[in-house]
Amino acid sequence: MEGLDVNDSAFEAWGFRQYFSPAHVALDPQFPYVSASLKDRLAVIDLLAQMGADFNSIPSEGLYQNPPLTAGTTHTTRVPDYQQLQARAILHGADPELKGSSFFGISLDSEKNSYFLAFLRLHAKDMKREGISTTPVESVQNILAKDPEDKVLERMKELRSVSKTMSSSSKAESSSSE
Repeated sequence: MEGLDVNDSAFEAWGFRQYFSPAHVALDPQFPYVSASLKDRLAVIDLLAQMGADFNSIPSEGLYQNPPLTAGTTHTTRVPDYQQLQARAILHGADPELKGSSFFGISLDSEKNSYFLAFLRLHAKDMKREGISTTPVESVQNILAKDPEDKVLERMKELRSVSKTMSSSSKAESSSSE
């Protein structure tokens, strides 16, 4: 695979009104030919990064021109795992502030997006432990340097517990209404 350019337009595929690079496809949790396992999807993103994938590429042709981070962020619903895939790509250099024709970037404001920031920090910690190199843009480096990891992990546990409680109560409500 030496000499292979994963950013070459020959690897682009036509998707919904725009071309998609391998980075776009790897970040799309709905893409049918990528393993359903989150671990495998993250490994694909890591491999593409190792091969020099540009996670900020925006195709110039098509009705839409959106960066890979737009994958999984439809206007109507959010797809499970999309934030974890985005966090991994951001740690490999995807610019969360990069906008597209129908994508407005990802806010890294801790008040508005604490859950996503927790994913970002959790993945940074996991990648460091696994020896996977990261190359986040400067704004992301600054955010990662701000808060101690223990606070982040505490917040992540709180959010997961709230999420489980909400999920349990909605299941109970739906079964009682039947």
